[in-house]
Amino acid sequence: MKNKTDIIQQIKKSGADFAGACPFSEDIQKLFNVNSPLMINIVKDKFKENEKFRSIIVAGMHIEDPYLDAWTYLDNRNPMSLANQYLGQILSNTCVRLEREGYHSVPLLYSSLYLKDAACHAKLGVIGKNNLLVTPEFGPRIRLRALLTEAEVPIEDKELVNPCGDCDAPCIKACPVNAFASGKYDRDTCYEYAKNNLKKVSSHTYLWCRECELACPVGN
Repeated sequence: MKNKTDIIQQIKKSGADFAGACPFSEDIQKLFNVNSPLMINIVKDKFKENEKFRSIIVAGMHIEDPYLDAWTYLDNRNPMSLANQYLGQILSNTCVRLEREGYHSVPLLYSSLYLKDAACHAKLGVIGKNNLLVTPEFGPRIRLRALLTEAEVPIEDKELVNPCGDCDAPCIKACPVNAFASGKYDRDTCYEYAKNNLKKVSSHTYLWCRECELACPVGN
């Protein structure tokens, strides 16, 4: 790795549609889900063992085909979508390359970090009216994974325009359960509807509600 910015390009060449980095600051550390068993058992211990982490790298994939977001539930295993498995493999391979360069790196498990907020810090998009990350290229029709590394990867110097400013919010109108009725996102209402209205793909595989994503005009 001749330059630390090369790692972002390598992630894209490996199959991610976009990627970016941000410093491992106190603000970023607050985005870790300390209530997640995965976080407590795997990631949290790494903080104690190694205080040299410098960057979070976030990578994303465009969900152009709904079946890329099909979630499979098998026995006691953690459910995972095709897109998340694909991104997870890319970032695991990236960690191997970073380790060979002398930078200790950890691929972060899906539930250990609030990914859309980390992606905002990496200047990959903004939080839209639908409470999702809205990227300039693909709108909210994306999935994210991240890794933690000792490498100090430069943050891209760019300004993002919030595309939701003059938008009449078709995402909110599309919500089948009116989860924005109070004026802000009601996560419990959204989750309960989605959980009880899964679209069955196969005996163990399901699609979750994506109406607000699909209604967004950005990147459509």
